[in-house]
Amino acid sequence: MAQERGLARRVGRRMVALGLRQRDLITETGLSQAAVNHICTGRVNTVQAPVIFKLADALKCDAKWLATGEE
Repeated sequence: MAQERGLARRVGRRMVALGLRQRDLITETGLSQAAVNHICTGRVNTVQAPVIFKLADALKCDAKWLATGEE
């Protein structure tokens, strides 16, 4: 199975697919503006499990794929 590289790319891909903006992720996840910005811009490549689960729920995707890129 193909693995998509980079948390920021995966988050960005889902945001585009769903028509979401960073502001929407902030509202949906309860994360700070800085945290969402750092994730979306690739300043951080790994985040703790609770954050992955919040993002996966907001982005309507599998948490394992979001965290690792594995299908």
